[in-house]
Amino acid sequence: MKMDIRVATLEDVQIVAKLAIQMWKSHTIGELAREFYDYISKEKGIVFIAVADAGAVGFAQCGLRHDYVEGTASSPVGYLEGIFIKAEYRKRGLARGLLETCQKWAKEQGCTEFASDCELDNENSRKFHLKIGFVEANRIICFTKKLTDSVIDKNVTMTFDESLGGCTYDHIKRFEYKKATMKDVDELVRTRIIVLRAANKLSDDVDMSLVEKESYAYYRYALKTGEHVAYLVYDNGKFIGAGGVSFYQVMPTYHNPTGKKAYIMNMYTNPEYRRQGIAYHTLDLLIKDAREQGISQIALEATDMGRPLYERYGFIKMEDEMELIK
Repeated sequence: MKMDIRVATLEDVQIVAKLAIQMWKSHTIGELAREFYDYISKEKGIVFIAVADAGAVGFAQCGLRHDYVEGTASSPVGYLEGIFIKAEYRKRGLARGLLETCQKWAKEQGCTEFASDCELDNENSRKFHLKIGFVEANRIICFTKKLTDSVIDKNVTMTFDESLGGCTYDHIKRFEYKKATMKDVDELVRTRIIVLRAANKLSDDVDMSLVEKESYAYYRYALKTGEHVAYLVYDNGKFIGAGGVSFYQVMPTYHNPTGKKAYIMNMYTNPEYRRQGIAYHTLDLLIKDAREQGISQIALEATDMGRPLYERYGFIKMEDEMELIK
């Protein structure tokens, strides 16, 4: 049997997803396809495909771990994120071939160690790892818990550093991040006008009455239907910031099978409170709300002042979109 191993490209994400679903059965093919598209397009690691009998029969996903990896003493460490071979093609050396290709790639990235993991009850995977040269480093049990909305509604103690806000504070500030309700429409509209004046460099004497009227109508409708989520930020009752996200849907595409999209809007922080991580944390709450709705494509318009924040979070500038203004 002739086997070929090649690097997966963006055109292969559906092929890899259909293989991966047989191993990661709690996901959907669509979810896996989006994850592999993100993984490959952002060069987070590499994916190899094993081809035999003119078809894809297996894959291996390999990345670099820069944080501590059990049993290792270097960084980065090459890491086998996943490996799968169709049942009818196993025990023919395909898995070993994929692994050796991953190890060669990791070595080319400057790694001196290579690691992997498996579930405690996956005896077949454990035997496979031991057979091809891995040594068991440790066994752990992981724990998780849900963070309820009630946590958001209460005062949260946060420390801010350069990675979030751009300056370091030697004291702790307490801010309240409140998810907006219909009772907060006045505050949302007032903030919206402030943001629009600042973004468009409008003086206070420019008439914004029509925008204000339409904003009231929008918030009343969108908050009720769930098409918009907003957060208001307070410091001991004083309003200091806000942010919102609007949800909408377009025709499904290859890269976005659900057609669901989100648009970040109305990001605002009181000038006295800027560079303290407030905008970053507000953005993070909005992104999480979008993710919970199964939305993977999230967009926004960035001012020169806001661009570094969004780039730090992971947003990238799009070059292939156009807009008809008039």
